[in-house]
Amino acid sequence: MDFAFPAPYDEEVPRRIGKVRHQLSPEGVAVLEGIIDESGSLEDVIVAIESLPSSDRHVLVGLSIWSGLLLVSILTLPVPA
Repeated sequence: MDFAFPAPYDEEVPRRIGKVRHQLSPEGVAVLEGIIDESGSLEDVIVAIESLPSSDRHVLVGLSIWSGLLLVSILTLPVPA
């Protein structure tokens, strides 16, 4: 995976995703990979997540919340002159 995030997020995002991978079942990892690769529709992702055990759903929701906060942080970074 090649992420193009500004520092320090360029290191944090892969670290966080790697940590999440270790917490997921093989099925959960497959869903995560599909999300990262942007394969399938939003409906496909929702159906796939709903079919996972509750522990995997919890981990993916936590990552989703963190990702939303990350996006807000990046969007509020000062623009270089």
